[in-house]
Amino acid sequence: MEYRNDIYIGKLIKKIFDEKNITKDQLANAARCSRSNIYNIFCAKSIDIDMLVRISKLLDYPFLEEYFIIKPQKTKTQIMLEIELQEGEFNTKLIKDNDL
Repeated sequence: MEYRNDIYIGKLIKKIFDEKNITKDQLANAARCSRSNIYNIFCAKSIDIDMLVRISKLLDYPFLEEYFIIKPQKTKTQIMLEIELQEGEFNTKLIKDNDL
């Protein structure tokens, strides 16, 4: 699995926080930090994973998923076409999913 390293999680937390109807006090309680520390979170490139999970629950946003690079899954048809091309045999007939 590949991971992104260009995430500035604090900026993303701030963006989502601004979209929600949640106070800084509520965020501080969820993060288990002082209200004044919220500004440090908004500026952070990374934060403690436990804190991120608590903030994710409060803001109802899957922040952890931002770190994963998800590649789209290939369909059966794409796989069959790749196999045919690799074997040097390309049949121009239409391949239907129920033919596989």
